[in-house]
Amino acid sequence: MSNPLFNNTADFEDCFRRQLLHLLELPLNADAPGLFILVMANLSLLPELAESLGPALQARYRDIRNHLDEREDDIAPDDLAVFCKLERFNPARPPIAAQRMAGPWQLQFNPMRSLRPARNSVATIQRLHQPFDEGAFHFDKPFLAREILWRGDTDGGELRLLFNKFPFARYHCLALFDASEHRPQYLSAKDLQQLLRVMDRLSSLEGLSFAWNSLGAQASVNHQHWQMTLRERPYAIESPLWRHNGGDRTYPLEVETFSGAETLWSAIDACQQQNRAFNLYLRPGRYWLIHRRLQGGYEVPKWAGGLAWSEVCGSFSLGDETAFRGLDAEQIESILASLKES
Repeated sequence: MSNPLFNNTADFEDCFRRQLLHLLELPLNADAPGLFILVMANLSLLPELAESLGPALQARYRDIRNHLDEREDDIAPDDLAVFCKLERFNPARPPIAAQRMAGPWQLQFNPMRSLRPARNSVATIQRLHQPFDEGAFHFDKPFLAREILWRGDTDGGELRLLFNKFPFARYHCLALFDASEHRPQYLSAKDLQQLLRVMDRLSSLEGLSFAWNSLGAQASVNHQHWQMTLRERPYAIESPLWRHNGGDRTYPLEVETFSGAETLWSAIDACQQQNRAFNLYLRPGRYWLIHRRLQGGYEVPKWAGGLAWSEVCGSFSLGDETAFRGLDAEQIESILASLKES
């Protein structure tokens, strides 16, 4: 498959909608519950699409439910467990994520993301570079082909955009370059240049950003991937009130900012050579690198699904409504500060 990159935001959003609908129209098989979960979770953040896709969503839920007993043994256990929990929701109207601010920090209560099975993002990690493991989960598995949003050639390499099965941002997907090469979650200068060229070509998409979790900074899969979103509201880390953006307030974590690819790469390379965990948040022409302690050297609150790039940038996706209602800015800043390198 070789498709042109998106010309504008409307093209991307239309592709996203059409592919979600396509997933609801595929023949029923053992993958159907997992794909239904993917669609429902994405629509919880896209209410403007939820209304138009509601009838198809309800019909698909009914079809899966009617054939569940005869296919139960073939369905992935995680998918089966999550699908059975969906009975608490109206399948024609996915639960829309609620949001509020606590000072400069954004909190999101996302009932669908709370159903996400536990991942290995809380394991203790000692090294940023680890060999790719063919036997472990990775994004080139054949069964994930159905979850590809877009695929095409860019600058001599292949780019795949995969739906995020449990997103925490609007139009949230995974971006993989040359996924069949099975590169680990570790960057080279060439990898960064490839990403920045694509970001430049997509810069007409409103709210475009790319983000990165290194191993040791809550990357849960050791297969090189970026996270792409379209987000209109800036993250807290982008605010001019912080010193790293020219303001007078100190951010809870050490942050470096860049406007050029060479200086950004030098900082990334230094982190990797020194085995320092880091997250990246990239907007067209402006880049943030966040230093942090290696995973396993701090305590993750029970209410937090993780403390990855989105959280260190100031947005917390919560499955615990009590925490969503009760957390204040001071508590959030304390949590972020606990990730700071000693």
